[in-house]
Amino acid sequence: MRWKFFWYLVKINLKITFGLSAWIYFFRKKDRRFWSGLGILSIVLISIAPIFYLYLRLVQETIQSLAGTGLEGVVITSGAILASILVLVLGIAYVISAFYFANDLDFLVSLPFKPAEIMGGKYVGVLVSEYLTIAPFFIPPVVIYGLNVSGGLFYWVFSLLIFLFLPVIPLVFASLGVMVLMSLTNLGRRKDLLRFLGMILILVIVLGANFYLTRLPEGQEMEFIMGIMEDPDGLIAFTGRVYPPSIWITRALAGQTLGMRFVNLLLFSGVSILGFAVLMIGADRLFFRGLIGGQEVSAGKKARPGLLDKKMRARHPIVSIAIREIKILIRVPIYLFNSIFILVIAPIALFFPLLMGTGGVNIDEYIGLVEPELLVLGGIGFFGLMALFGPALSSSISREGKLFRISQVIPVHPNKQILGKMLSGFLISILVIPLIFLAAILYIPWSLGEIILISFLGFLLSFPLMGFSLLVDLIRPYFTWQNPQQAIKQNMNVLFSMVGGFLFLAALGWGGFKMLEIGFNPGWIYFLLGLFSLIIGIFIMIVLFRVAPDRYQKISL
Repeated sequence: MRWKFFWYLVKINLKITFGLSAWIYFFRKKDRRFWSGLGILSIVLISIAPIFYLYLRLVQETIQSLAGTGLEGVVITSGAILASILVLVLGIAYVISAFYFANDLDFLVSLPFKPAEIMGGKYVGVLVSEYLTIAPFFIPPVVIYGLNVSGGLFYWVFSLLIFLFLPVIPLVFASLGVMVLMSLTNLGRRKDLLRFLGMILILVIVLGANFYLTRLPEGQEMEFIMGIMEDPDGLIAFTGRVYPPSIWITRALAGQTLGMRFVNLLLFSGVSILGFAVLMIGADRLFFRGLIGGQEVSAGKKARPGLLDKKMRARHPIVSIAIREIKILIRVPIYLFNSIFILVIAPIALFFPLLMGTGGVNIDEYIGLVEPELLVLGGIGFFGLMALFGPALSSSISREGKLFRISQVIPVHPNKQILGKMLSGFLISILVIPLIFLAAILYIPWSLGEIILISFLGFLLSFPLMGFSLLVDLIRPYFTWQNPQQAIKQNMNVLFSMVGGFLFLAALGWGGFKMLEIGFNPGWIYFLLGLFSLIIGIFIMIVLFRVAPDRYQKISL
């Protein structure tokens, strides 16, 4: 690898990923977009502050409960595991988008760069992005442990080095998996479907390994727990089975001697560097194979004789727009992975505890303690959450990118296009109904009538959530993305929609719970919930119909 070219590509990718040049330009010109960006960042930080506070309290109370036992280091192990799993799971989508779907790839391939240099530069760009992912989950345990249990100069220096190396290993695994997947599925007309199924398979393996390694022996739970607690290193070793490097991290920060800590730091950093070297070697052999294969197009089928002589029937414009939206999601694996990801992972998460065993926990016993009305309200809320997590509508306008000009000139009124996008959201939400049936079969004793009620009210609850998401993206679309992943992951509209939707769901959930406490008839609660959701949804649609024609005309690319 020619390091001069490698670092040149790193700087370019960092500027593209974070828009550094644009931010500096806006700051120097005193452009309002700089201050509006800071305002958006402030709103985001304020919105996640309550969740972050709860996480801090959890870490602090865990350390206090383990004080004096020598087991306090388990909070570092858990933080490292959580951060690494997030990097691995989210990194799959990041990597496949940055490595294979970025707009600058055709230009870079035409230049005299080696595959390892191109992919290495993009890898570092993704790596820096992942620091923002791991910081809220890894830094709090390290800081709280350092202030309460350990400390000193070496602790804080080692912590900084470990933080820099922490996302390297899981991102190497994600990158190698994606390269192998892309190189193996670059032929055939169904390569996009095969890649999506391959990504799901990787996640299934990760979840399966997690459940298998963390379950307790059936019938021997107490004896096993006592054995772990008696060994100062037992709890850390058991917790770290999911991700062995987390044990090295814990021993590097919470080891008994400085020599042990230094050896584990060298071990962790050495494996991270070795993993990056293996990735670069693999890039020279696999990167171009998957990239070039991804650009191949299969020959279309020939029209059957007489087909063109038949009378063609046009679809209604609203239906056509809805079908177009769904086809875009399906044809771009990144969009499909991000928008329908939760609907695939949820049933997997429901199945695995039964397949792997529940560690002696009787789930039916806990569910039996919950009032049936609360279970129904919980099912309705679950339906709304599933509609909220999938950013299909909160990025619907932004995903069109520069092709939005087509939507501006086609002979379909903007309001009909809005209805088509809303229809696509409802069609995707239908996928939640099998999850409700699955939950009823596995865990929750819902009757068929309750399942129908949950599905009906779930659609009504999703109505204002989807309308609000589409309104946010219509008001401030994000068209300057460089790869499909940025259209969702770096699109603040997705976050705004989720925050607004969470507040709406929390308010309705609190109202429903309070009405149950007062003694309201459950039937009236369901009726008022559906009626309120319908009224809010209609109001948002009226706003959309008033805003859409003007926005479709004035949005400039």
